[in-house]
Amino acid sequence: MTTSNEIVNLFNEIFSSKDGDFGSTISHLKEMGYGINYHTFEEQPGRRFITVFTKHCDLDKEENPISTGAIFDLNGKLRSYPGNKAKDYTLTPTTSVALSGEGIMVNDKGFTCSFPVSGYMYYSGTRMMLWNSGTPDVPVWRLSTSKAVNAFESKWNTEKSFGQMFTDLLANYHLTLSTFCAQLNPNCSYSFMMVHPEMHNVISSNSQGTLYLVGVYDVESYQHLNTEQVYQEMFSFFNGLVSKITTTTYGTYQELSDLFLRVANGTSVGEILTDADFNNYK
Repeated sequence: MTTSNEIVNLFNEIFSSKDGDFGSTISHLKEMGYGINYHTFEEQPGRRFITVFTKHCDLDKEENPISTGAIFDLNGKLRSYPGNKAKDYTLTPTTSVALSGEGIMVNDKGFTCSFPVSGYMYYSGTRMMLWNSGTPDVPVWRLSTSKAVNAFESKWNTEKSFGQMFTDLLANYHLTLSTFCAQLNPNCSYSFMMVHPEMHNVISSNSQGTLYLVGVYDVESYQHLNTEQVYQEMFSFFNGLVSKITTTTYGTYQELSDLFLRVANGTSVGEILTDADFNNYK
């Protein structure tokens, strides 16, 4: 499974080998099979930012590091990292789930992980990344999706862009993006699952919409931070705007096998699982 260091090392090597030549860098990444989106913000002319994502990947066979929308500048510096791509295990009433000597067999597909494993209910919405395109001393906060550097230029089946939806939610609490980000760590990128009332086919008990904090990543130390701790320190006072995900900890394959069986027979909702090495499964 991909780690952020693999991605950083690979892309640093590519960017440096191309001597900052934008066209050559983009061409090389596309030849490797990556999807690319890039953007230059008006306030930062001459500086391009690139989001790199893996298209239609098979996580069991993928040769290159998986990227779920990591954002870099053209010096190869990591700016935002939303976490490892989740390995998908589809569970239906006909799915066979059985303990094996070294993990769990889901039909003919093996499941192994490192413990403890943290799980939270799968939320239907859009993954949004909040990250700093400036410096630690003068941060410039940006909103991105997994496939678009500028969330204000990205939409799907709605009149509003994803960026507009995010700022809509802030406005419900009399906040702007600047005031919302005022106390955030400029060396971190923040990952939210956004639920907005104008999203189609998304059901939420919150009529105004909400933001679920699902991940925090330090782009200087290349470390995942404790989401629960960051929520309490940075977001708990945004009552209603930012919601805390409810997590369950699993310590054995037996516990996970029981979960898989409940999901398969429809008595439990699906979960996103993150193991001790920050590999993700759904």
